[in-house]
Amino acid sequence: MCSVNIAGNFWYIFFQKNQLSLLSEKGLGQAVQEFVDKAEKDAIKELINHQLERTQSVLRDRKATDENIMEQVNSYTSVI
Repeated sequence: MCSVNIAGNFWYIFFQKNQLSLLSEKGLGQAVQEFVDKAEKDAIKELINHQLERTQSVLRDRKATDENIMEQVNSYTSVI
């Protein structure tokens, strides 16, 4: 299992390379709609935090390791 430090470094590198790949089109569309229509200034930030927490939970459940974490992320993001 990834340590907290390794996981933190992974997310930083992952987001640098794959900036929006953890966000679904539907979820991002809804967040932008709330941002525009309801002046919900935190809608996009909340979506990002929610999806990050959800992805981390899935990776923990799948017992992702340093060696297979990218494979696990790609597998997960292909279904969201």
